[in-house]
Amino acid sequence: DSESDSESDPNTGAEPSLTTSVKVQELQTALDFIEAVKNASLDNGDLDEDALDRLRNPSHEPLDVSDPAELYSLSLFLATTHGSEEQYNALRDAYLQRHPENEVLTLAKIKQKVAEWSGVVPILSHMCRDSCMAFTGPYADLDACKICNQPRFFPDGSAQAFYTIPLGPQIQAL
Repeated sequence: DSESDSESDPNTGAEPSLTTSVKVQELQTALDFIEAVKNASLDNGDLDEDALDRLRNPSHEPLDVSDPAELYSLSLFLATTHGSEEQYNALRDAYLQRHPENEVLTLAKIKQKVAEWSGVVPILSHMCRDSCMAFTGPYADLDACKICNQPRFFPDGSAQAFYTIPLGPQIQAL
């Protein structure tokens, strides 16, 4: 038996059409994603050890944001949630020019504090630069988009990315 004989239709002996091959590939991809979801667990996910520890061992203490620098930084962060990093930094810099004696946390530090307080940590994933697909699940190790063939990484080594907020920490934060 040749390899092509094993792939032919057992009833007619005909080779599978290109359409059939494409549909089989699409079905296999769907099954691969289903398998990835079935096998998902906290231990094989994208949460770091600190986030896993907070999820598995939540604090039972009420949140205390009594430090003035943290409180102001949190207020500024919440006020600029839909803005850019530049907006937060510009407002922070303007405040510090007027009140150099006060402390205002950097954006990175207030994000870290919010993650500590809430337990909610975004997961960063790469995506096609044209938004065709995400490099997750069975596509996690690909170097180019399966749809448009754009390279995953820009020449400088960076990649288009998106954030996912995991459901477990969101529910726990309620």
